[in-house]
Amino acid sequence: PGPRTALLDVARPLPDLFTALDHALFPPAPLSLDAACARTPRALVEWLPSAPTGFTPCEFWDSMVNMAIAVVAETVLMIAAFMAWRVASARFARLPYHKQWYVVGNVAKSACLATIMLSPCWWPIMYHGYYRHEWEIFPMATYVLKRSVVLYVVSDVTTLYLVPKMPTTTVVHHVLSAVFCTCIFFFDGRMVDSVTIMIGLYGAWSALAWPVNFFLAMRVVYPDQRWVAVLARVALLVYVCVCACNWTWHALWYASHVWRGTVTLFQTAYVALLPLIIRDDIVLMRWLWSYEPSAAAARYLAKRDDKRP
Repeated sequence: PGPRTALLDVARPLPDLFTALDHALFPPAPLSLDAACARTPRALVEWLPSAPTGFTPCEFWDSMVNMAIAVVAETVLMIAAFMAWRVASARFARLPYHKQWYVVGNVAKSACLATIMLSPCWWPIMYHGYYRHEWEIFPMATYVLKRSVVLYVVSDVTTLYLVPKMPTTTVVHHVLSAVFCTCIFFFDGRMVDSVTIMIGLYGAWSALAWPVNFFLAMRVVYPDQRWVAVLARVALLVYVCVCACNWTWHALWYASHVWRGTVTLFQTAYVALLPLIIRDDIVLMRWLWSYEPSAAAARYLAKRDDKRP
């Protein structure tokens, strides 16, 4: 037999193996996070006596502890990166103090979002959760969602107190992101059509836009480089596509509830708060659209020449 036949013979038992592994990791019977959490040491956390349906105190406090640890670690890493970059790069050291922190903050945000998106388990779990609505069948999907939320919002929280002179729209965006993401810590698989799912969806789409934050940092340090001009166009294209898909999905979700007469006050409040986040997205898209690499390079060269003796 040829190499192809031999390869097929080797691969033939793989579907059965994957099926057995899938049943071992994700039991066909729905398993709530309450039951999963009760089987772990986290069950030592005292449960609230009158917890409503879908509320998991154990998972909530576990996620909050992870968030606190992540904030401390992110703060240390950002300060270390700030000090190292000042020593290693003359370009970075010449920047104003608040611009230096602006660069570090955006690099940190880009790294966190890229880590989420490049995770090998993130894509299939988001598919099973958001597209197939199998949160209850796949408890691990909820766990990955909450850990992704921690990575998504940790840089927003740290930049609020590390980065000076932050625009008001950005501050509002970061604060609302932190509040919304905290709501996801209450989520479990029984809340399939809840607002918390849509908050996670907004963050999931936003994670795909990590090149935008990377560009925002690099255009300050390297405005005269050609690759930054290419990165600007890539960032604009990615951001427009991500925001369009995100807003369309949200609009269809809310419209379907209105059409079926199942819309709730909480859903309406969430949709009413979204413009505060969308406004910052639109401001950034308009800025990316009007960004001129040649003008930015000219300003950089002029400032550099002025500082020379």
